[in-house]
Amino acid sequence: MTRIVAFCVGMVAVLWLPELPPRFILWSALPVLLVLLRVRRLRWFAAGLLGCWVGCWSGYRSLDAQLPQALEGQDIPLTLCVADIPDTQRAARGPVTRFSARVLTAANAPRWQQQRLLLSWYAPVALSPGDQLRVTVRLKRPRGLVNPGGFDYQAWLLSQGISATGYVRSSQREPQASRACDAPVMALRAQVLDELRQRFAGERMLPVLEAVVLGVRTRMSVDQWSLFAQTGTTHLMVISGLHISLVGMLTLLIVSAVARRSYWLMHRTTALQVGMLVSMGPVVGYALLAGFGIPVRRAVLMLAVAVVMTLWQRRVSVWAGFVYAILIVLLFDPMAPLQAGFWLSFGAVAGLIGGVHRARYPSRGRLFLRTQWVASVALILPWPSMGYRNPCWRRWSICVRSL
Repeated sequence: MTRIVAFCVGMVAVLWLPELPPRFILWSALPVLLVLLRVRRLRWFAAGLLGCWVGCWSGYRSLDAQLPQALEGQDIPLTLCVADIPDTQRAARGPVTRFSARVLTAANAPRWQQQRLLLSWYAPVALSPGDQLRVTVRLKRPRGLVNPGGFDYQAWLLSQGISATGYVRSSQREPQASRACDAPVMALRAQVLDELRQRFAGERMLPVLEAVVLGVRTRMSVDQWSLFAQTGTTHLMVISGLHISLVGMLTLLIVSAVARRSYWLMHRTTALQVGMLVSMGPVVGYALLAGFGIPVRRAVLMLAVAVVMTLWQRRVSVWAGFVYAILIVLLFDPMAPLQAGFWLSFGAVAGLIGGVHRARYPSRGRLFLRTQWVASVALILPWPSMGYRNPCWRRWSICVRSL
């Protein structure tokens, strides 16, 4: 367990380096790390260094996926696949459609394929997920303002896997989409979104319904965002651990109640195991419908770890499952610590495990109050990569300074 913790700390620590070490140092250090892993007393230290090595390797992979500097600011002909639900808004220059796309072919950069772009199209166009486009774009590498305590746009682009941003200059829609461009899940999301907008047209809370069901938050007004921010409920509009856990828990309760009535099942397994295994189906389905974003992916992985631990039928501590969840999330998404949701999710879970788990209370009321108190403290703390961007911490610091 100590080695896993050291490995995770090493991977996270790399994200705060001012620059990555040269590549030749990385490849020269790899044989030394393999030798240190065989030394019993130094295994935890070698595991931490191995985590740093994996983090640096992941960082170089993200940097190599970015737009080559020679193509920055030039007109580039590309064949793209629309990878998400486009968002059309009004701007000073007229209507603009913003969407993410995946590169299928690139004439000027044949190796730069399957990369993800964030594009703006200054024209009233109708796009759907899975559409294949032949366009001429002008791109730039991910960059943002470097303001202490402000939003790091470049880090957000890297965490989302965006290789470049830009705008469309001219286009020619393909007559048919190729198989490589098929996006059945995204097409289903677009169909559900159209159905919601038709059935609830004119309703004031339609943007909130879109955010909770599909994770589409682009149509929410400034007043609605202000209301959620002032009440501290903005996290309800971001589909992540809370929504995934509710779907999984509801499925678990229903399936477990039905499984207890099966004589055949109860002689071969337990109702809890059946419920945990079956609950992953609705969880993954809801995650795909919500867009399978980074927070949703992290929540699904954490729930999958809990399911595996339950089916394993081994006595594993809660902290071990917590550490395994962090390890799996980092291996699947090395850039996850750049997001505030990573720290809020694991910080809240760590607080609940340390402050509530295995504690004895005379009543459920005291247990509920203790849970709320611990979760509130865990979410107020200024976790790394957040600083004063945490609205709870900002309000807390203002109150302290006013005393």
